[in-house]
Amino acid sequence: MELKWLEDFLTLADCGSFSKGAERRNVTQPAFSRRIQKLEQWLDVPLVDRSSYPVKLLPNAVQFVPEVQQLVARILELRSDIQREEEARHRIAIATQHTLTITVFPGLLNVLREARLDFSIRLRSVNRAVGADLMRDGAAQMLLCYDTPADRVDQVLPGLDRLVLGLDRLIPVSAPNLYDSETLAEGCHLAMLRLPRESHLGSIVERECLSDLLEKYTVSVACESAFTVGVKELAMAGMGFAWLPESLVEQEIRGGDLVSLEDHLVSADLSIALYRYGGTWTDEVEPIWALMREFGAARTPVPPRGGDWRLKGRHVPAECGTVP
Repeated sequence: MELKWLEDFLTLADCGSFSKGAERRNVTQPAFSRRIQKLEQWLDVPLVDRSSYPVKLLPNAVQFVPEVQQLVARILELRSDIQREEEARHRIAIATQHTLTITVFPGLLNVLREARLDFSIRLRSVNRAVGADLMRDGAAQMLLCYDTPADRVDQVLPGLDRLVLGLDRLIPVSAPNLYDSETLAEGCHLAMLRLPRESHLGSIVERECLSDLLEKYTVSVACESAFTVGVKELAMAGMGFAWLPESLVEQEIRGGDLVSLEDHLVSADLSIALYRYGGTWTDEVEPIWALMREFGAARTPVPPRGGDWRLKGRHVPAECGTVP
């Protein structure tokens, strides 16, 4: 017995005609009629009164239409459940810190795609705290995130394996026409685009950068947001300066849309880390883990401090601290 025979039977019950049923099922009328006959042969029971016009289902067939509907629905549901279960066995969920979703994950995914592994990847782009929760609860098998020696994820979630894929830095940047070297050297007023202290990157800025800033400058917060891409756009629009991952602003600095203020403000070093639990999923993710180890070894580090992206003696015709 084939499922399509039951589906044909339900179509005939609904349409009341072999010709209309065949059209709905996108088959020829003779083929549709033959499939109904095969169902009758399998049941060893006639279902259709072919002596009438239009044809009619026999009373015994009409009686069981609701049960056939339920049976077909359950078979289709069961098939879907089995397919989802099989897909789940070949899908790895990777939680990725928002900024790294843009800067690092595309390259990582390309490596996995070229390797043609028998896995699909589910990306969960989240903040780091949520990513750690997903790891802890088993909803993600890997976590790609920033960390520093003071806030490694494996310090709060024991049992994790850690792989460093590269280095990055939180660097202070602004639009090129907002501040110049002379006014910065004099300790002018600064408008800050702030990452919230409760966010991961904001907490690093708070811990490693703000004390030095407040010793030298009077600072006002022009805007606060954990959305680093949005903060980058505000910085390019001249709304203030911000600490942002260097990998996120590299192209804008090279293109002259942003300048680094590292000659006057401190930066903070970051590691790009990939975590996994050494447990149930170890064997399944080992091929991916091995590829990521190669990926990390091949990545070119971001330009070291002292490169040519910073504002050096540049005089720009703009008043310092134009953002209130």
